[in-house]
Amino acid sequence: MDESKNKNSEISVKTGARIRYFRGIKRMSQEELALNADINPAYIGHIERGLKCPTVATLEKVCNALGITLSQLLDFEDKGISGCSAAQQRLLLAVSALDENEVDVITEAVVSMLKLKKQ
Repeated sequence: MDESKNKNSEISVKTGARIRYFRGIKRMSQEELALNADINPAYIGHIERGLKCPTVATLEKVCNALGITLSQLLDFEDKGISGCSAAQQRLLLAVSALDENEVDVITEAVVSMLKLKKQ
């Protein structure tokens, strides 16, 4: 029984850390996340510290508020993009939900802007 409790605690801690990670990339306070997810701010704090194990419905609200998928949140092997700044990670997170054509259009626009900047 203790082994199961420790495993749940480990998952709770990892889930909380991932929420904190994505919240940081989005430059969102716990209060903003709580408001956008319609969750008590104190509860967000408890989740992030691994003190509470949220339901899937609560995780779905958090993911929607963060603009990420549940699979992104629960990808515990993801260590972020090494070598990327927080600003670059925010950009990558923002385009991760787009389809390939939308990413192509944005890429072309960025490349054009960079060419103009060099002139």
